[in-house]
Amino acid sequence: KKDGKKAEELRGKMLDGLIEQKLVKQAADKAGIDISEREIDLAVDDIKKQNGLTQESLLLALAQGGLTYKEYREQLKEQIRQVKFINKEIRSKIMVLPEDIEAYWRQRPDEFISPPAYRLNMIFIPSADKDVYKLKLKAVEDGIKKGEPFGDLARAYSEGFGASSGGEMGWMKAGELDKSVEDAASKLKAGSVAGPMVNSEGAYFIELVETKSAAPMPLEEVRGRIQDKLFKKTMDE
Repeated sequence: KKDGKKAEELRGKMLDGLIEQKLVKQAADKAGIDISEREIDLAVDDIKKQNGLTQESLLLALAQGGLTYKEYREQLKEQIRQVKFINKEIRSKIMVLPEDIEAYWRQRPDEFISPPAYRLNMIFIPSADKDVYKLKLKAVEDGIKKGEPFGDLARAYSEGFGASSGGEMGWMKAGELDKSVEDAASKLKAGSVAGPMVNSEGAYFIELVETKSAAPMPLEEVRGRIQDKLFKKTMDE
């Protein structure tokens, strides 16, 4: 009797599932949702990667299950189409309210910190031509020791960005610079110079113009990021 009841429940669930699938298919048809061959190709590739299958082993597995490759692609197409329709329907009903965005921003101040930034002037001397490299390197080092304006030295010897404007780099955030350059910049005071910092490409000299410390980012600057995060969270749920 108990087995009969379980079987009845299972049949009911299967029937509900079939009805639901049929309704979704009809709704997707009505909405004009279609899937390209490229999307099916990508889905097949993804399935092969997840299961460690080659094309040959996939075809063998399908044959053992009584499916042709064409039938399998048709099944995949319908599954992708229905998922695409459901996602579209859910998307249209998700609302991320301004007060939710603001609450998220206030509750997680450490998540939205603007890193330190440095306004720099830079001299770069490439090491490709060793003789020229040595001459320019010495000229810059001597010029710095004599107190010559950094901008004049950059215009005369630098082969890097902004050389013609005195080596002006503008504002650079932590993480955007070569590590040795960033480490040197973090220890400088405004108006002071560091270098040479040497790597496989050549030598760098920097002059620190101004520093911005790490600081909380204003809500308007991160509103879009928070909205995307909350939207994705709701979609996943």
